[in-house]
Amino acid sequence: MAIKVVTFAAYLTGTVSQMRDPDYAAQKFVKGLKGEPINGYARIRVRRTPRRLNNSNLDQAITWFGQMAADYLLSENESWPIALVPVPNSGSVLNGPEPRTLRLASAIKDNLKESSVADVFRWRERFPSAHQEGGTRNPATLFQNLIVVYEMPSVPIVLVDDVLTSGGHLQACAAWVWRKSGNLPMAICGGRTVDTQQADPFEVKLEEIDEFYP
Repeated sequence: MAIKVVTFAAYLTGTVSQMRDPDYAAQKFVKGLKGEPINGYARIRVRRTPRRLNNSNLDQAITWFGQMAADYLLSENESWPIALVPVPNSGSVLNGPEPRTLRLASAIKDNLKESSVADVFRWRERFPSAHQEGGTRNPATLFQNLIVVYEMPSVPIVLVDDVLTSGGHLQACAAWVWRKSGNLPMAICGGRTVDTQQADPFEVKLEEIDEFYP
């Protein structure tokens, strides 16, 4: 069973001849979701209104992502109510800090009446960050290090993460959802890494990634 994944910003990682303002804006938006500082500012269109993002209001990226994701779910999702389940960050180990992605899931919930947030996953031990430290993206390795610390919701589950790259973290979490007999209509990520320029870096995209069989 493929995993449906929705993304909202193309995070350009490849080398191009000339970066455009929308390319920079998408990169800065994703950095805001990850809590990483940005240079200068970016203009982000949210609900047809341009918003200005800079280091003084960086957390607004999370608020805006919540609005974008909620609007998509209201127009495209057919399974209600839903539980929003964050994919844990690398540092979110057992008895450790809550994942930053919990804030992303909560931002979506703030805009949806028929939703809840279920923070059910932690890592057994800390892995190096795949984004900053070259840590693993292998779903088999990630699956073995993942723990379900709370009861899996009985309603349809939407996984929430900041960035989709290889999909390994989503695959590992999805495998546990299905192992626990959960229903997973889709996953939602703020950004999608790409190596070529996109016509519109803020085009909402739906793609499918392969299921991982543990």
